[in-house]
Amino acid sequence: MPAWTDHLALASRCRSAQEVLHQNGPHSEWIVAIAFYEALHLVEAVAASDPGFQHDRAVTHMERRELIYQHDRFKAIRLAYKELHRASLIARYMEGGYLATDRFFAAPNLHQLVVVGWLGAVRRWAAAELKLPDIASPAAMAPPKG
Repeated sequence: MPAWTDHLALASRCRSAQEVLHQNGPHSEWIVAIAFYEALHLVEAVAASDPGFQHDRAVTHMERRELIYQHDRFKAIRLAYKELHRASLIARYMEGGYLATDRFFAAPNLHQLVVVGWLGAVRRWAAAELKLPDIASPAAMAPPKG
């Protein structure tokens, strides 16, 4: 199982990729997909950071979802994680059809909803769990300039 710091490093790379995509054009579907994977690695980092937590790396999304719903430690992020996963399915597979996908990604408040709202909730939770407040700093959730 990778160390919690490995997952944290991947979460950081996901954040960097979101910033690059935001600065270089309309790539909101990929920003959403990567936001979900940042959340996934933050969940994995928290799980891996606790030596007393019995967690053999969740291999599938279904196993990870079960982990989140079976343990109270993840209660605070259940809804945000579920919504990020749902949004990533829309982004990756056009779940709901093209028109639903097109409307979803054209929403003017998409960054506010996905990155500041759902992903922000996971970042704040992970920051508290890992005692690393800079993960959830306002600067980390602000849209990149450009």
